[in-house]
Amino acid sequence: MNVLKSAAPSQCFRLGAALLTDSLWKREREREREKQRQRIAFDPLPIESKKPATVVLMLSSPEEDVLARACDENKCTLVELGAVEPLSQLISHEDHLVRRNAFMALGVMAANKDVVVHEFATLCLVSLSVEFTTKLKIFESDGLDPLIWLLASPDPDVKKNSVECIYNLVQPDSHSDTCAQDFPSRVAVRELGGIPPLLQLLHSEFPVIQQLALRTLENITTEPGTRTAFREEQGLDRLLELLGNEELSDLHGEALQVISNCLQDTEALLLIQQTGGLERLLQFVLMPAPPEVQMNATKAISRAAQITENRRVLHEHDVEKALITLLAEDHDGVRTAACQTVAAMSENLACRDTFRNLEGILAVCKQQPCEMEGLCISEGVRAIVQLLHSESGEVKEAAALALSSLTHGNQLSAYLPLLVVSPNWLSIKPPGCTKEISRVSVARSTPHRVDFRLAVYEAEGDKLLVRQLRDGHPAGAVAHAAAVLTNMAAQEALRCSILAQGGMRALVAPLRATDTRVLASAALAVAALSCDAEGRADLRDAGGLPPLIKLLSSNNTEVRSNACWAVHVCAGDEPTAIEMCRLGALEILQEINFSSNRRNKFSEAALQRLLDSNLSVKYSLTGHLSPANITVDGFYDPGQVVNS
Repeated sequence: MNVLKSAAPSQCFRLGAALLTDSLWKREREREREKQRQRIAFDPLPIESKKPATVVLMLSSPEEDVLARACDENKCTLVELGAVEPLSQLISHEDHLVRRNAFMALGVMAANKDVVVHEFATLCLVSLSVEFTTKLKIFESDGLDPLIWLLASPDPDVKKNSVECIYNLVQPDSHSDTCAQDFPSRVAVRELGGIPPLLQLLHSEFPVIQQLALRTLENITTEPGTRTAFREEQGLDRLLELLGNEELSDLHGEALQVISNCLQDTEALLLIQQTGGLERLLQFVLMPAPPEVQMNATKAISRAAQITENRRVLHEHDVEKALITLLAEDHDGVRTAACQTVAAMSENLACRDTFRNLEGILAVCKQQPCEMEGLCISEGVRAIVQLLHSESGEVKEAAALALSSLTHGNQLSAYLPLLVVSPNWLSIKPPGCTKEISRVSVARSTPHRVDFRLAVYEAEGDKLLVRQLRDGHPAGAVAHAAAVLTNMAAQEALRCSILAQGGMRALVAPLRATDTRVLASAALAVAALSCDAEGRADLRDAGGLPPLIKLLSSNNTEVRSNACWAVHVCAGDEPTAIEMCRLGALEILQEINFSSNRRNKFSEAALQRLLDSNLSVKYSLTGHLSPANITVDGFYDPGQVVNS
């Protein structure tokens, strides 16, 4: 700028023009360099070839466009030149166009009867069948029939690929809500005669083929018709033969899973019993075995125990002893399966008595009378209660389920014929409770039995169950824990102990849950714990009335009925009844009882109890009181409600 100021105007102009020209020249030079750089990056050269040998070489090119073109040319002729193998590798290529053309080429070449084509065509279908949409497309295109036919191929690779593809087709899709779409594929395998060749694959010398065959059988035997066909094809005999072969121990886990499905039918259990298979099944539970094998064997027994007749057969084989042993195993899967089986078997009263009498339920010290009050709990109950400490949600849920089943419908009178040596009365006084549970002295020869609810209490199960309610997960564990507390609360002293542990306060959160199982169990537990003023006061103080009243409007019948029953119990005193009326319980119950679909005996009883505990409201609504209604100070006539 100093130069321009000191120069003449003409000189300034020439100098400025020179500077501008220099700047423009520099910009032009930069543009020219950019053009040169662009010329260096030339477009891909399109390659056209009609010679198969050239196309095969093109399949090894790193250029995606070249690969796509190579897949599209001379599809059938390429088989003879070894193009199938590189094509099979390209079906997993990153570029979608390469994948598409590779699939198309293999699809056209699949018309060739060459075993190599079968191998790579089935390999292609294996890759396709992992996706739900293509899985459905294969089924709709009648792809199962040729795959089942290829199970008898002399080539082991074709067998392996075919059975793997069938397995994918019948495998439930875990990421889709339309898993029912897999059901037709399972039925089709049976209808197309797929069971005999699948059973034949169990004799293969290749373990991977045997495992895939067993996993396929596991999926298709979830359908009743397939289980029947499986039995008719002597499938159970084949599996029992496999279980008896120690050299095939790596297949025992999968074989037991198939048997577990089959044992849903009583016919299968009777067939296994007649052939001595049940004893072999129990051996996997009793004898040392890999945890997975023990778990699957226990699952098989659990599945069989869902049927009444099967429980009787299993009881005759002393399955209860094996289950008590499994509860001590250091494997979450085994313990979960054992608890589930205990829950199923305890539906049978004879089985429940066996669980009572196992492992010395009562310990009597004859030398020290002062120690006589120390009662030894059923080892089975103690073991199950201790599983509530587990970090595994599945184990805790299964343990709570077993305790719920054992304590359901249990009568304390079963505890009375207890073997004691003292003529004195013994009693239990839970901490923080003034109530006592009395034990009656009986003759020494009387067989000893135990009330499972009391056994759970003595194992400090009530504390763990209340803690489970506070944890809030998993949902199944919370629901079953609430059910156990409901069963225990039938005894006043145990109910007092549960309240002392904060049981009512712990139920408030489950009353706000979204799982209907949790809601139904929590409402029923509230009803069981609200039988006295202490429980109702705890419920009011903990803020449990609003969520309970909200459950009256539930669309789930069980939840609504249990909530009505809880309201009926809670309305036993005036303070709680008035609070529930203030929260709108009266209007909701009236609305329910006006509906022919939603009304039930629980809603009618709840409304009547609510009115009987609030006589002023009852007189206002009905215009009369019953002879059993006694007015006290505070009763007033608010006037008759006029129906609009």
